[in-house]
Amino acid sequence: MTLFLGEAILLRMNRKLFELVKTTTVTASMEGVQKSNTYAYWNGDGWADVPYRLRDQAEAMFQAQQGRETEQEALRDEELMSRWFRESFNHLSQHIHQTAKDEGWWDKERSDGEIIALIHSELSETLEALRNGNPPDDKISQFSGAEAELADVIIRIMDMCSARRWDIAGAILAKIKYNKTREHKHGGKKF
Repeated sequence: MTLFLGEAILLRMNRKLFELVKTTTVTASMEGVQKSNTYAYWNGDGWADVPYRLRDQAEAMFQAQQGRETEQEALRDEELMSRWFRESFNHLSQHIHQTAKDEGWWDKERSDGEIIALIHSELSETLEALRNGNPPDDKISQFSGAEAELADVIIRIMDMCSARRWDIAGAILAKIKYNKTREHKHGGKKF
């Protein structure tokens, strides 16, 4: 079986635009897989093979182009991942808040202090689980006590942010981006 893969890049040299084409031939047989590259360019009158002595330079041009495309793909992937995270997080926060309302936790308006105290209590329960050896949780035994209590922390935060219409997902993404720019240990903090 033989497969032909083609790539093309445009080059500007001496005020002329050239198209450089790389064709990769992949042949699979009982002996294994063989791969070879050929390079051609449009010389104005037709296609011409790239001279053998210039093939390393041609391959370097394709590698450089691939590197730029990889960077652009990484940026697109990061943007898509950020958008997916934000939409999913906000949707889940709304679901969590609706469940809390349905269970009666929002029959009357709750103060920020009350909610923060409840978040803190879940953190304290996480510490207790760790102090006791972090056994399986008594309600969701496939998870440790610390995992279950930290889940409660996040659930309470998501509930609060949905009720207050705060964009915590956007803030998380912004903080991740900002933290990449900070000094090592944020300028020498001990912990």
